[in-house]
Amino acid sequence: MCRWGGVTAMAAAAAGLLISQSGGRFDEAKRLAFLNVRDGQFDKAAVRLEEVWEQQRPPDSAVAEHLAMAYLNGEDRKSRRDLEAKAYELMGKSIAAGGQATFVVNHSHEGFGAIQGNNWTRFCRGRLSVRPGRIIYVSEAGERVGEDSFDIEPAGLREFSEGRGDRGVFRLRIRDAAGKERNYNMAPRSWSAQDTRELIRLVTAHVSK
Repeated sequence: MCRWGGVTAMAAAAAGLLISQSGGRFDEAKRLAFLNVRDGQFDKAAVRLEEVWEQQRPPDSAVAEHLAMAYLNGEDRKSRRDLEAKAYELMGKSIAAGGQATFVVNHSHEGFGAIQGNNWTRFCRGRLSVRPGRIIYVSEAGERVGEDSFDIEPAGLREFSEGRGDRGVFRLRIRDAAGKERNYNMAPRSWSAQDTRELIRLVTAHVSK
């Protein structure tokens, strides 16, 4: 009995070591992939995160969020039609797991009439995130970095509408915490009207319902 008990203990220890090593490998892959997303290396991020999403348990909502961003903004999207649907599915899973869905967007600092094309010259770039009861914009790069960020609840969302054309331009009108109304003319980094429609669908389902 002692011999088998020792073997069992050794097996358990070995299994624990494998789990620990696997967890450490996944943690490093996530760390590097999140940096890739931050730096705009979306295809590289996708390669790293696909294995983590498929194998790590329980699933990590932050992995789903970043993998979706990688799919929508990488060069691989141009040749792989399946990535768009995969990204939207991952966004839903992230929200369901207590996380958020995030779109990389451009925010124009020009008048609405000047932004129908994709050659914007004055803008900031950031992340527009949707989670139950909240919509958040974090300005990360470009003109007036950080100044246009917001975090609002349903009462602060006054308008969210899609513009004309096929470039995905949309308009946000919000009331901030100080009661000031602010207008945002934005477009997804992908310039995809379908991404904008998915964003509006998520906002309707989780924020403005």
